Amino acid sequence: MASKNLTILLNYLDVCKKAAQNDNIFNLFKRHPDYTVVLEHVWYECGLDYLTEIEKNFPYLLDYIPYFITNDTVGNPNKYWYKDLNENVSPTTLRYIKVLGDLMNLFGTLDDMDIVEIGGGYGGQCKIIHDIAKPRSYTIIDLPEVLLLTKKYLTRFEIPNIKYVSPKDLKKGKYDLCISNYAFTEVVRNFQNIYIENVIKGSDRGYITCNFIEQNRKGFAKRLNKQEIFNLKPNAEFLPEIPLTGLNNIIYVWNLQVK
Repeated sequence: MASKNLTILLNYLDVCKKAAQNDNIFNLFKRHPDYTVVLEHVWYECGLDYLTEIEKNFPYLLDYIPYFITNDTVGNPNKYWYKDLNENVSPTTLRYIKVLGDLMNLFGTLDDMDIVEIGGGYGGQCKIIHDIAKPRSYTIIDLPEVLLLTKKYLTRFEIPNIKYVSPKDLKKGKYDLCISNYAFTEVVRNFQNIYIENVIKGSDRGYITCNFIEQNRKGFAKRLNKQEIFNLKPNAEFLPEIPLTGLNNIIYVWNLQVK
């Protein structure tokens, strides 16, 4: 299991690096099998569930769909027809929009915030946030090969004030909002501890979608369990992940501004 996971990771990092260096690969990276095994694998029905949540809880975001779906103009993602939108849209983009809705419902405006994202991938969540908000700064933490792709991707959209930081260069910071879409709970515990000390402790608010929190059995590296995560911050709580994308997934939030 560990050997297989390492192979998946190394292949993923190789695609990220090559996509950053080669436009032909970059133009198709969202469909590369070594990339989609890690990211960009949200299926049609899940996208439909995300759209239902958007329509139900934050329909005002539908006015921004023409801006949001420009996320699908780079990397050639798999797109599907969603009749309510009258558009072909990537389910991953719908997930990013749904997370944006959660953030604004829970914390209010994201304008003038210093935001940090643990595990930013190609930068899709960052891009979607900037379609509607104007953060003061946005820091993306990921592995160096991934950041090469992230920087190339976000440069296409001319998004300002982005800081790209690898875990080995991470220093203690102060942030208004910490975001992580699964990444914090996917990494091994020593990396989790680095993020706790340098990012989470210094973040006034937070939104972390958690997976793998109960998978510390043989074949999985030791990670923080549910109770340990809950104790990380005061004024914290768990919210259900809707739609549920994995058994036992939950969303860890702290210092909610809007209820």
